[in-house]
Amino acid sequence: VIAAEIAQDMAGDADTLLGIANAAAHRAFNVVIHSPLPPLRSQRRAIGDGVITASAEIPTAEQLIGLLSLRQVPLLRCRLDRLHTDGSDDEWFVVLGFDGLLFQLFDPRRPDQRDQAATLGEMRTALTAKPAACLVVSRH
Repeated sequence: VIAAEIAQDMAGDADTLLGIANAAAHRAFNVVIHSPLPPLRSQRRAIGDGVITASAEIPTAEQLIGLLSLRQVPLLRCRLDRLHTDGSDDEWFVVLGFDGLLFQLFDPRRPDQRDQAATLGEMRTALTAKPAACLVVSRH
């Protein structure tokens, strides 16, 4: 679903943040969109069985660790220079976990590339750079 929404956005058909958030909410997930320019007019709205909330604050790398400990799934739109592979300004990553040293990442557009990782420092830099954004998906 994530890869399809990203591909649709690359074709110029939709806003990726809102597309992924809507798709997740329709599947009964709750979503928080963290973006300096939230794409929602209201701060909270129900879609399908889920709820979408907007926030102008991007979580820090340390806050991502806290989200992971609560079984929430962060999806990041950011640029990690070491993992940057194409000509776009940013890439999408699903943060799968943190092992005390590295964030384990998954690029939904490249499912064949496993075991991608970023250090705490790399993640701090990526989250403070423009135009970083984050979606946090959870069941509760």
